[in-house]
Amino acid sequence: MSLRIGIMGGLFNPVHYGHLRAATEARDLLALDRVHFLPCAVPPHREAPGVSAELRARMVEAALQGAQGLVLDARELALPAPSYTVRTLEDMHREMPQASFVLLLGEDAFRGLPRWHQWQRIPELAHVAVLRRPGAENAPYPDALREWAAKAETAPGTLFESQAGGLTHCKVTALDISSTRIRELLQAGRDPRYLLPDAVLDIIARENLYRGKTT
Repeated sequence: MSLRIGIMGGLFNPVHYGHLRAATEARDLLALDRVHFLPCAVPPHREAPGVSAELRARMVEAALQGAQGLVLDARELALPAPSYTVRTLEDMHREMPQASFVLLLGEDAFRGLPRWHQWQRIPELAHVAVLRRPGAENAPYPDALREWAAKAETAPGTLFESQAGGLTHCKVTALDISSTRIRELLQAGRDPRYLLPDAVLDIIARENLYRGKTT
């Protein structure tokens, strides 16, 4: 059986328990060998964060200490900017040609997939698993995704019967935590403890992050 690799990309500005719990549940539900956390170096569709990619990667590395099957993958820091998922997947295929990959996306990110660079190529390179909170509305797919989704949708247990191109949904625990809210708390001088790992808070304190203008 080929290696099963989950891919969780994002700004991680900062990484928090919502990210970690969703990745852990997806790992278990899809029987993944590893989940790679890929901090985005230069986001193509969003304003660049005020914290460097290197610092965000350090926070992810600290958050994942001791986490089974969750690893930092900092390859996007070395790839040409901006950070395109298609290019990242191509790079991972060159490094691990026998692996099968699954892109782990929240509902909003999935519905915005047609805005991504060469998004039609993503199903050629990976499966897609949409991380859905229990009770979330099962809204119809955007028109651009509907035809592919109708052919590709499958149960989590059968996703890896093919090498790529499948679409599945994973119900994950609803944790009402966001990086935006954590930055707002820090900017206001309030304590965000228990929303993110203490090791991440230590880096935030040492580097004096998020204390001025909200980034």
